[in-house]
Amino acid sequence: MDEQDYEKQFEALTDGMKTEKLYDALAERANLVRVIAMHAASVYKTARRAGLPRKVAAAMARDYFDYETTPTSYYLVGKGEG
Repeated sequence: MDEQDYEKQFEALTDGMKTEKLYDALAERANLVRVIAMHAASVYKTARRAGLPRKVAAAMARDYFDYETTPTSYYLVGKGEG
């Protein structure tokens, strides 16, 4: 066997591992979004209990969700300048 055959064998054996790592990364991100959505719902519920109108509570929850899901570099560099 030459070097190309070994590379093909290696690719065939590790292809499933790459897919599994991708699924794990996607599951981790989905779980993070789920937690942030639960926190945003808590923001909405707390605002409503405090007597704020629905539109205001929804805007607060949406702002919280947007802030938590926006990359940090956007706030450090992009949003405040310009």
